[in-house]
Formats: sequence, structure tokens, C-alpha cells
Amino acid sequence: MEELEDNAADLLSRANEIGPGSAISSASSIGTGTLVKLPNSSNLGYVEVSVEENPSTGVILRAETVESDEVLVMTAFLEEKSDALIRATKTMTRPSLQPVTAVVDVSIYSVTMTNMSKKKVVSTNPIYVKLGVSSGHETLDPSRLVCAFLDGESWSTDGVRIATEQELETVEAFGANVSGVWCVTYHLSIFAGFVDLLLDCTNLNVFSQENIKEIVKPHWWARPPALLLWLLLLAMFSLIVWGMFLDAFVYRTEL
Repeated sequence: MEELEDNAADLLSRANEIGPGSAISSASSIGTGTLVKLPNSSNLGYVEVSVEENPSTGVILRAETVESDEVLVMTAFLEEKSDALIRATKTMTRPSLQPVTAVVDVSIYSVTMTNMSKKKVVSTNPIYVKLGVSSGHETLDPSRLVCAFLDGESWSTDGVRIATEQELETVEAFGANVSGVWCVTYHLSIFAGFVDLLLDCTNLNVFSQENIKEIVKPHWWARPPALLLWLLLLAMFSLIVWGMFLDAFVYRTEL
């Protein structure tokens, strides 16, 4: 992680070159880093932070999450660096999870005249992190992805998840571009997206939050798949009744 720290240090050394609402980017051996000073306003609602050189990644967060003397630093890892980091870390509690996105680091630093220190962020408002899908997985359905963060030497899915359509619609109302894959988190770390091969093989993902919402939609019983289900149930019930009738006939006639 020394490369990541060096990239952040380079950006932080140039923090005084920009004012509120501005950003600077720097390419390094690990990827593209961007330092952002958010506008001095707590009434902006959600603010989008994007990397012009790498539009497949980004962050959307409440403006008040970053104080006036703080800056946000986001680093989008190169694909080969993402693969190397994931290979170097321990497997998760769910070994069926396989990486399908690049790695993104999001951090907030306090910047003063004499000191620059990393801030531990635990927010009460959701923070949205955009992950760039790796080559070969561009057509992957985002609903199949699992978000994870680097917790020490291993990846964890605790407290992070894929953003719902309703959540993305909320932040889109503030002018944010919500296309792509977005994770929801309440803390900052290093993030990546994974796909669960076990769910792909067993179709257990039919019990996901989004699919359950589809099942309980109003008037679901009148939709074409439901009508087909009713016909099948009716046919099965008719066969059961017919079988009971034949059993009773055989019993009465003592055949």
C-alpha cells in the first residue's frame, strides 16, 4: 500500500493550489488519484466527485461530510494493480465471491498549515462509491454484484451493499450521474465489487431484496407469469380431485 500512500501524499502537497469546488488529478504507478475541495456550503445536499480521466469511478456524498479544512482523495486503481491487491489479500468468509471490478480507495484528509492527517469517517448519511467494471464483465447485471471493503488483510461485506434504484433516484435529483455500479457505505475505505458464483449456479438470488420487491408488487396475481401459475395449480387440483373420484369408484365397486 506504499504506492497508494505516496500518491495521496503527492496530491496533498498540492492541496493549496486549488480553492473550494476545485480538483486536481495525478496519474501514478497505482492508478489515477484525484483530490477534491468541496464547495463551502452545507445546503448543497449530495455532491458528486468524479475523475475526468477515469469516468468509470466516482463518489457521491453529503456536502457536510467534508469539513472546510478537509479534502477528499479518491484513487482508482489500474486493473493490474487491482488484481494484484486482491490476490495478495485473504479470501473472504464467502470464498464463492470473485472480483469483477477495479479497486477504489476513498479517503478524507484534514489539511492545515502544519499537518495533514487521514480522517476516520463514520457517517450517518449514505456514501455512494462508483466501481468500474473490469474488462470481460461489462455486460454483468449490477444486481448480481456484491460490494466489499478491505478490512485489514481481508475483504468484508459488512455494512456495504449495492445501491437500490430508489436511492440512486434520490441522489440523481441533485444532478448526479448515477449510471454504472454504485455501492452504499457509511464509512470510507478501499472498495471493490464481487460476483457470487454460488448464487449464479443455484439461482438463490431470486430471494434478493430487489426480487422480493418485485414479487410483492400490487396486482402481481394478475400478471402473465402469475396467470400461468394459477392454471398449473388448477390443473394439479383437478387431477387430484379426479384421482380421489377414481379411488372412491374402485372402493365402491370392489374392483
